[in-house]
Amino acid sequence: MVIRNAENHAKIAAEIGWSAADVAQFIVHIDPMANGQGYLLFPHQNFWENALPKPLRLGNDWVIKTGPIDLEHG
Repeated sequence: MVIRNAENHAKIAAEIGWSAADVAQFIVHIDPMANGQGYLLFPHQNFWENALPKPLRLGNDWVIKTGPIDLEHG
């Protein structure tokens, strides 16, 4: 399981072009790919019941695929 901390958020942010604060706030789940070559990031979606909408600049992808990132696991 990927540890949710500032260092990992910064690494993910650099990979996908978001800020570390946006990663911390809007990525709800991080899964390693089965082949070990990256991660699947699941951002929260803008459903009407969400209190804080995701900014449009972050896109509307349901899943974001990354390349390899050296993330801390626990």
